[in-house]
Amino acid sequence: ARAGVDRIVKLSVGRAGDPTATDPIPSWHRAGEQAVIDSGLAWTFLRPLGFMSNALHWAPTIRATGTVH
Repeated sequence: ARAGVDRIVKLSVGRAGDPTATDPIPSWHRAGEQAVIDSGLAWTFLRPLGFMSNALHWAPTIRATGTVH
């Protein structure tokens, strides 16, 4: 806020909004999201469930059909 920022956009994880997800990664992101909320600034959380770079298991299908299913 002191720097003149109006909105924070945080790249989080899909399970950050699930209070039953107690493993380290969602817990860490949940704490970060809470810090953003507590800042009082407007915010947007991006909670992807996966990235293309994590999907090497798609390679055989892509090679065979040229398609991601």
